[in-house]
Amino acid sequence: MSIDVSVRLFFPIASAPAALRALAKILHSDTGKAIVIALPDGGEFALPIDAEFGENRGEPRLFEVGTPILGGFDSCVTAVVRKKKKLPRKSKPHINAWGDIEYFKVVKQRVAYPVSFYLDRDQNHFAISFHNITSADVSEFYSKPFRSRLAYLYSEGNGVAGVYELMEQWQSFADPHLSITLPEGFDEDAQGIDALVEVLTKIL
Repeated sequence: MSIDVSVRLFFPIASAPAALRALAKILHSDTGKAIVIALPDGGEFALPIDAEFGENRGEPRLFEVGTPILGGFDSCVTAVVRKKKKLPRKSKPHINAWGDIEYFKVVKQRVAYPVSFYLDRDQNHFAISFHNITSADVSEFYSKPFRSRLAYLYSEGNGVAGVYELMEQWQSFADPHLSITLPEGFDEDAQGIDALVEVLTKIL
């Protein structure tokens, strides 16, 4: 059985330009492909993708109320991490700032986390959702580098709520140890994103 996890970040519509601009910065694709998201009041944003599901259309996708979810698009969220690299056997050991001898050096390395992402909106709020592609990607969704890039997106886009969904269990994005229980009978499909955001902001 495959394990599914997603991160859903919610933003006010007024912050769409800032959020989409930040989304374009954290995504990367080696294919050179991109989709263009157009806002009703002007502005277009090219988002790097590796592939997309459904019909492949070249024109910009208008992001307005009543549009279906725009996705899923396969891409990669990228982050720069620091890693220890062992020195060659004949190299002189490194002496750090405290005078300790180290047989490694710290290097920066860019890592890519495969994701499928979706966009969906209501009248006053919209969501950017990231889903794992394989079960092997689940742990990466909780890793510090991946979370830091999504936190950057959340901050730049003035996010108002963020959640994990792991096998139909909800958790806070800010604190994955915090479980979330929606009110009994709540139906997002029927009540919409605006109602969901209102519920989540009261819980979180």
